[in-house]
Amino acid sequence: MEQPWGSMFWKYSLAASGIPYPVPWRRIPENIYLTLRFIYSVLSMPGIKKKQAFLKSKGLSDPINFYNLHRPEVPWFTQTLPGASRPLYKIPQNVSCLGPMSLSLGETSEQDPNMVNWLAHKPTILVNFGSGFTWMEPKAVVMASALAHVLEKTDLQVLWKFRKDTQDSLDNVNSGLDYEDAFLKPLQPFIDGGRVKMYPWLLVDPTALLKTGHIVVSVHHGSSGYVTIVS
Repeated sequence: MEQPWGSMFWKYSLAASGIPYPVPWRRIPENIYLTLRFIYSVLSMPGIKKKQAFLKSKGLSDPINFYNLHRPEVPWFTQTLPGASRPLYKIPQNVSCLGPMSLSLGETSEQDPNMVNWLAHKPTILVNFGSGFTWMEPKAVVMASALAHVLEKTDLQVLWKFRKDTQDSLDNVNSGLDYEDAFLKPLQPFIDGGRVKMYPWLLVDPTALLKTGHIVVSVHHGSSGYVTIVS
């Protein structure tokens, strides 16, 4: 959203910058610099031209145009709520603040009957950090070890949405971060025994999975939508 007086640079601290909000006076120059660097990084992302060409080939006329994100003629629905986020100078008329939105495409039995049968075996831990999250090796090592420890102490099973952080999912370009499956060693007995299932993509949407009643723990990335459906 467009805010007056260039406030995105000095009023609102850049996400993940460690700068608090309100931005202290002494850290305004730092916030301006980091915001400019962020904009540059977005505009110079590797593979952006290939992504734009791919989307154009699928019929999109102006895909991934960072210079035209706010279009006043297009309705814009956002999951935020006034008062629950940082105060803005203005909210454009085409923007509707609706709060968390969760989509369910149908019952789990309709989306993946095999998953229903497996979930019914034991109470299940769902590990799902969102559609865009990929696992770098250090984090994968820690999570695998933690899950193995839990499985050793309980009679639970684990459904883990897992995709290595090794390649661009669209361009299939290796990022140089590829690693072996040695991180799975603590989990291997449970994988072999059927108590752990790992998929790069879940065929069943999270809302439907949680509605089955078989998910007793949901490990997620803390988005407002996910917190809502878990609640």
